[in-house]
Amino acid sequence: MTVVAVRIGACFPEPKAEWALDTWLSPDDCGRLVESFLTTDASGFHVIWGVSRNADRWWSLAEAAAVGFDPRDDAARYEGLVPPTDAESAQTDGLIGKTFCTHPLGEPMRR
Repeated sequence: MTVVAVRIGACFPEPKAEWALDTWLSPDDCGRLVESFLTTDASGFHVIWGVSRNADRWWSLAEAAAVGFDPRDDAARYEGLVPPTDAESAQTDGLIGKTFCTHPLGEPMRR
């Protein structure tokens, strides 16, 4: 049996702001990611990061390579083109989940 647990990064057509440059997962790479674990010959339990080949990524791609994921996109091409990180997002720099980590439990997210 093959089981894959994926922690998906910021999956948008383009990074929303500077804070997403390191955790961005392009839609094309997301498709490649899903295809890789649906077609892998690797068995066992795998915990992988769903992230593109970003130059400044926080997360390793080694575990994902074990199931055949080879991302091609890099958020570096958006540097200087995306809005700077706002004050609210800056408070959560370094947290996986950003503002979702500080949102009170039980309250709906309004965006």
